[in-house]
Amino acid sequence: MSEKIIFLDINGVLRPLSGGDCNRPFVSSRCVDALNKVFIETKAKIVLSSTWRYVVFSGSMNIDGLQTLLHTHDIQGDLIGVTRMDSDDSEVRESRWKQISDWLKRNTDRWSKFAIIDDDPDAFGGRPGVQTNSATGLTMDDAKQVIEILNER
Repeated sequence: MSEKIIFLDINGVLRPLSGGDCNRPFVSSRCVDALNKVFIETKAKIVLSSTWRYVVFSGSMNIDGLQTLLHTHDIQGDLIGVTRMDSDDSEVRESRWKQISDWLKRNTDRWSKFAIIDDDPDAFGGRPGVQTNSATGLTMDDAKQVIEILNER
């Protein structure tokens, strides 16, 4: 089944890295509201590209547990996967885009459109998405851009 996919980062997107929201234990409700607007208008699914995916790789949580954590913080989207682990080569900083690209290649039958939401410019590789300001996180204007990308005909 082909679906719209959001490759989602957390820190700098849902958890602003400065200002009043940075001391929150998890995410900003303002940023979550913006993301939920995307889910409501696109029916997109989540693939977590954030370093938060390491709770799955470490065995601390499985995908279902991580989905529950997201839902307990009012994130309405459904988590369907995570991008792969970083390269073992500590000499080379691998771009997040490479991990996203690998997920897209391994799951060609699962997606019809995708958008990346990240505060790191290396996450895009010229691909569709919105780079957030890490200090403020996802805004309603950012959400509107993601909606346009995913609903483009």
